Amino acid sequence: MNFGGIFDLKSQEEQLKSLQKESLDPSFWNDKENASTILRNISRLESNIKLWADLKQRHSDISVLFEFAESGENQDEDIISEIKAYEDIIRDLELKLILGEGQDIQDAIITIHPGAGGTESQDWADMLFRMYSRWIERKGF
Repeated sequence: MNFGGIFDLKSQEEQLKSLQKESLDPSFWNDKENASTILRNISRLESNIKLWADLKQRHSDISVLFEFAESGENQDEDIISEIKAYEDIIRDLELKLILGEGQDIQDAIITIHPGAGGTESQDWADMLFRMYSRWIERKGF
């Protein structure tokens, strides 16, 4: 069964190879807008493929740790930390699913206005800006 989209890893790997090959063309930078789009797509595909590879590796690691635990070795802390890392990857994947539509890869402009309220509202606007900026950097947007 093929679900397509971010679930079709083979298609994404082929698309990545094609885009990487295209980026090696000497005339690649003649059209800077197209080059920028291609590089963004390469980055997005690499990120998605890495996410799936990490998910697969974590699943394998958890299975091995459970086998060790069944054989009598105490692996509780390792299992818990691996499951937490696995959950983090799944949350990232959920976010990619939610923000995975065609227009969702476009840039966005966020404006935060402090409004009336003096320095307190300005401080609040600054805190919101820092919060959003850090989240955006951490998530790689």
